Amino acid sequence: MKKTIQKLRTAVLLIYLSFFTHALVVAQTMPDLGNDITICKGSSGTRTISITNKNNITEGTAPYRYSWLLLNGGEYTMLANGTVESLLNLEDYSLDISQIKSTSILRLEIIGSLNENNEISIYLFDDKEIIVQKPTVSLSSSTACENSNTFIYAQACNIDNSPYTYSYVYNDPLDNNYNTPITNTTEWMSDDTVVFFMPNYTNDVIDKEINIRVRIKDANNDIQESDILKVKVLNLGQPALQVFKYMCTDRVKLDLQLDGMVESELTFQWFRYYENGDSLILINDSVNSSLYANEAGYYQVIVSKTNNTDGTICTRASGRIKVINVGNVDPNIMAERNELYNTEDSILLSFTFPFDLFTLDLIHVQWYKNNLPIENANALTYYAKEQGNYRAVLFDICNEQTNSNPITLVQYITKTNEVLKNELFEVYPNPSKGIFTLECLNQVYLNEDVNIKIVDIYGKVISENIGKLFEKQTIDLKGKSDGIYFVNITLLKNNKESSIFKIIKTNN
Repeated sequence: MKKTIQKLRTAVLLIYLSFFTHALVVAQTMPDLGNDITICKGSSGTRTISITNKNNITEGTAPYRYSWLLLNGGEYTMLANGTVESLLNLEDYSLDISQIKSTSILRLEIIGSLNENNEISIYLFDDKEIIVQKPTVSLSSSTACENSNTFIYAQACNIDNSPYTYSYVYNDPLDNNYNTPITNTTEWMSDDTVVFFMPNYTNDVIDKEINIRVRIKDANNDIQESDILKVKVLNLGQPALQVFKYMCTDRVKLDLQLDGMVESELTFQWFRYYENGDSLILINDSVNSSLYANEAGYYQVIVSKTNNTDGTICTRASGRIKVINVGNVDPNIMAERNELYNTEDSILLSFTFPFDLFTLDLIHVQWYKNNLPIENANALTYYAKEQGNYRAVLFDICNEQTNSNPITLVQYITKTNEVLKNELFEVYPNPSKGIFTLECLNQVYLNEDVNIKIVDIYGKVISENIGKLFEKQTIDLKGKSDGIYFVNITLLKNNKESSIFKIIKTNN
């Protein structure tokens, strides 16, 4: 084909030389192929190329040979050719625009006789430029941090204002997938702007450049495809704090593991939470990867790095670390009562300070009777079956020990086994589904000032009521979880009488 076109071009050149040499050129009116046209890249179908001013053509002698030529990249392609008896009969041309890959020149050339002597003439129509447009696609930023986002703006090449749908994909360097849909997008959607959330990559994929591509489809299912957009994803690595820290004295050092990052290239902001989920408090004097904490609470550090190329600042937060002050534990124990009623009886001794699951991993308990350790008595509770003087010793992770208050139990063999009854009060029913009755058994104490305190097994005060003592009073635990609770009743006059009862709240 190329050789044929080249021969055609050579023949055309010789004809031109012949015209100029022999001065046989007859002035011709230049017909027009109409205005230049614009098509969208990826479009299909046909466009009609109309020939105007045919009536003004000075004709020679038929027949005429015509050729439709496409100039693209410096080379001609023959689209169609043939003969016609009259130039007035020359038909408009239907151009298959799927052949147009980039901006091109369309030309119509006609060769015919000027007169009966067969002198040759060429009719050159005006060239028609076919302009190919692509979708307009841009990014709000070509550099982004992990866990951040950039906006993708897509605009179709819209010649006839028809509706379009969009498909957004990118290449994922971790699995070599070059057609991964962007998160929260569908294959064909009407939004011409979407948010691209930067993926998280492993430390082996540092500052990875990924490609974004947009395809645009019209109502005829013709698809335009954008150029590749490149965005550089900056990776900070994962700064890590240890799972927990504890203060045996007045402070503890927290060290951030930088995971290959260079400390001199980073800035640090340390924060403290008094409780998990509370608002963070900035520690103003924290400027490097270490911090001396002197308060209990939750700690977290945010690491920042500035990109030297465009000034993009990337940040990443470490996990939270809990700091506890094990040196300030004040262990107290309480007994549900102080009297053993018979040889089969037992009394529950319990710690009353608020341990949580975290601190339980850091302590060791040893129960003592009459200053001698009780074998295998290392839990937070102990059932005492003999009279005597009991206490507990708490050993923390720093190997420091703290003694609890002592509890003295007395055994009365003659008493009946009424676990929730003594000379002053009775609590019933027990267990209960939530409503207990506290009854005063000694009329002498009626209308005296009394403090009634409800405490759970961990020592947390559920309710406390100070007022006059009535013959019967209600204890309401309906809204509380099932479990063991203690009722601590104290007569406030000289604080001379008190009773402790264990009650069990259940829904069974």
